[in-house]
Amino acid sequence: RKQKQEQELKAGEKLLKYNQVNSIRTEDCNLFIPENRIYGDAVASITTKEEGFTTYSDLKHIGDELIPLNDYVLVKMSVDSVPEHLQDKLVGVRYAPSRKRSYAMGGDFKMGWLTFRTKQFGYYYVQVDTIAPVIKLTSKLSQKTASMPDFVRFKVTDDLSGIDHYNAYLNGNWVLTKWDPKRARMEVELPEKYI
Repeated sequence: RKQKQEQELKAGEKLLKYNQVNSIRTEDCNLFIPENRIYGDAVASITTKEEGFTTYSDLKHIGDELIPLNDYVLVKMSVDSVPEHLQDKLVGVRYAPSRKRSYAMGGDFKMGWLTFRTKQFGYYYVQVDTIAPVIKLTSKLSQKTASMPDFVRFKVTDDLSGIDHYNAYLNGNWVLTKWDPKRARMEVELPEKYI
């Protein structure tokens, strides 16, 4: 049966075994799947959907969106010449054509390749994220009551890669900040001496 399955594979396709380490390699994109990351044997490939999709890479179709993954797999994409000052801003990006949305996956750039993890097969490309997050004040100082101390709220948005970490300082002193990722909101409780 294995021979029959392998004979029926189209050019570029590979039979992935659920209980083995699997890899698919092309000259500009590699996929590494540790054992037990897929629920059953499946056929997958890496194809170029659009050359020159961004300045740094083609749009790649990796695997099949209908194949579920139960944990992260590793993707390595070759990156066309990128200036040294932008190398730390490279991110792997998953593109959802039906929603016309892109989702940053992060990544680590070394020796011409960007490596990132994902839990989904689909469309991927490499992009540079150079636009800083936008921070907007959404509240003014509240009136101090016994149950609610004075605070300041900010809405924090980012167009691509999101917020990796944050620190808040008031007059040069670090202050405790509450982060609400669902609302993309940061709340800073003002210390008594600033009220």
